[in-house]
Amino acid sequence: MKNDNNNKELTDSELTGQQDDEAKLAEARKLGLDKEFDNIKITSNFAFQLVFYDADLCKRLLEEALGISIDRIEVPEAEKTILADIDTKQVRFDIYVKDSSDNAYDIKMQVIGSGFKLDEFMRRIRAYLSVMDTFEIKRGAKYRDLKKSCVIFFVTDDPFGLDYKRYDLDLVLRQNPKIVNPDDTKRVIFNCQGHKGEVSEDIQNFLDYMKSGTVEGDFVSSVDKRLNAVRRNKNWRKTYMFYALEKKLDAGENFRAGQAQGKAEGVAEGENKLVRLLEAMVKKGKNAAEIIAEKSKSNNLSALYKEYGIE
Repeated sequence: MKNDNNNKELTDSELTGQQDDEAKLAEARKLGLDKEFDNIKITSNFAFQLVFYDADLCKRLLEEALGISIDRIEVPEAEKTILADIDTKQVRFDIYVKDSSDNAYDIKMQVIGSGFKLDEFMRRIRAYLSVMDTFEIKRGAKYRDLKKSCVIFFVTDDPFGLDYKRYDLDLVLRQNPKIVNPDDTKRVIFNCQGHKGEVSEDIQNFLDYMKSGTVEGDFVSSVDKRLNAVRRNKNWRKTYMFYALEKKLDAGENFRAGQAQGKAEGVAEGENKLVRLLEAMVKKGKNAAEIIAEKSKSNNLSALYKEYGIE
């Protein structure tokens, strides 16, 4: 009998979960997130992860990006969360793979918008490399056991404004420029808006695909075919709707929190200005009755602020 009750409770719990999911999906449809998924592009982190979860495509992207030959890679782990022992802050890797020599690669898609901050972007790259090393090295192991690690970004706009297709952020010994990246780390950024410099044909086609959706060459054709398969997949559609809804709700909460903070700061600033106005009026010999009369007469604090030099 006890088992029956437990089973009934489990069924009720599952039913509640299904009802919650349906409510979330209904809200997502109201926001047009299902149609958004129909037109999802490779520059979406969600799409980028699912497309390059395909090991063959991921391997080819790496080879073309770095100009190397890789015999095989481990099946990529999309959006892998690694908790560094040295910190509790989560660091997310969009596509994290290793080759047969245990070298590690983190491949990321970055949409650069109006809120982009270069200093934060560069520190992110630094953090990714640091946590990759922390994750890979075993306790008690020697530093020489660390393998090569590389972070690759594909970005939708030029972070440096120099119009290059590719940026290599190398560690160079100033006293001997021939010594490059002696720590076996590598940082590469591909800019789909760039015109200067050389990249492989497949990478150029991929950058054009990022920029305009143009399909050229067999590699991008395979990428586009995979992306269309993603769009048709019902489970991925549902997952995307949950994912996008959560992001929008988080963004709304952050916006409201910012509004509240801004309002509070505005009220505090207004009160501060009013106090300074009253102090200025008192210094000019105004008494309380005169201050009230002058404010009533003016009915315009801006004019009084200007008259008394309050900024």
